[in-house]
Amino acid sequence: MITRIDKDSIEWPRPYSILGHAKFLKDNKKIWTKGNFRASDQPTFRDKPYEWIKLQTAILEKIKGKIIVEIGSSRVSLNHHPDNINLWCCNDGHSTQFWAMTGKEVHTVDVDNLTKVLSLTNQKYPKTFNAYQTDGITFLQQFNKEIDFLFLDYGEVSPTGPSYTPRQAAESHMATYMIASKNLADRHIIGIDDTDVEDIQGKGQLLIPYLIESGYTVVADGRQTILVNFDLTEVEKIL
Repeated sequence: MITRIDKDSIEWPRPYSILGHAKFLKDNKKIWTKGNFRASDQPTFRDKPYEWIKLQTAILEKIKGKIIVEIGSSRVSLNHHPDNINLWCCNDGHSTQFWAMTGKEVHTVDVDNLTKVLSLTNQKYPKTFNAYQTDGITFLQQFNKEIDFLFLDYGEVSPTGPSYTPRQAAESHMATYMIASKNLADRHIIGIDDTDVEDIQGKGQLLIPYLIESGYTVVADGRQTILVNFDLTEVEKIL
């Protein structure tokens, strides 16, 4: 089943408003608990990352960000129009491909060899797209460019059989941010995937409270959590 996104039916203010989009996602998010989250619910009922991804790219454009670093690459090829939501493949979100489509400089890192999945993206964006097979922390220790958008999505956590325990994933995300922090731009975005399962919280359970304590603002939460270190109201008003 493929569903076309009807942008005229989305209820955030028109013309496109970042703050309106964020409110829409907060008001309409689904949060799962370990007790009611089954693998069979993922394709049909779980929110797809699409709207969170589009919001992050819109914010990045507003702040005129240039460099995206993603730790944990997409594992499913994007073989259809990006605005079509295929319930079976788009649970992955295709984040890597969406970042590449912005035309920004993209650095995506994964411990697995994803050459087949990312080969088409490499071919389409040879001047701006960079993929690495290595550990995220090792990569960031050597990376010396300023990061405008850091997206964290690795160490899969699932109530049906995690490859990482929730605690391991949370600790990895915290450690990754701490290493990356030395390279973060004055105004930047932090995105964290899979934050919609309440009982395990997984990837953001340590990092999100730490970022909030450090002065970050949660723009949207649910399937993904988006945080910024600047006044988004002022950015939307001025730019």
